[in-house]
Amino acid sequence: MLNLKTMTLPKTPNTYLLAPEGYCQNAQPNGAAPVYAGKTPAQLKVEFVRAIENESRLSVLEDEEFCMELRQRTPLVGWPDYISVCFLEADEGGSTLAIYSRSKYGRKDFGVNRKRIERWLDLLGNKS
Repeated sequence: MLNLKTMTLPKTPNTYLLAPEGYCQNAQPNGAAPVYAGKTPAQLKVEFVRAIENESRLSVLEDEEFCMELRQRTPLVGWPDYISVCFLEADEGGSTLAIYSRSKYGRKDFGVNRKRIERWLDLLGNKS
């Protein structure tokens, strides 16, 4: 499973990363992850899995206590995109996540990885 804390980003623009401020040691996230007040990381994971369960072409590759590795295939060609997500305690209480979506092939993703993460966070809802 990819270590989101120590990973580095590729030079290609076909990725999107959200994480709490200061979480990633070797990568600059595209933005800060939301905080979910009143939820433990375990509760956030359960709600996240429930929120994305109807996504098409999505497979769980690895599932650990607070981290998951997912694969979602593109609609036309079936190329794999990989998504790593870890559920964390937030500094200000509640929980947050680090989530990284990337394309396996190609140089550009036309915003697909960003849109995927934004859609999933919208499905999750209830940010503080």
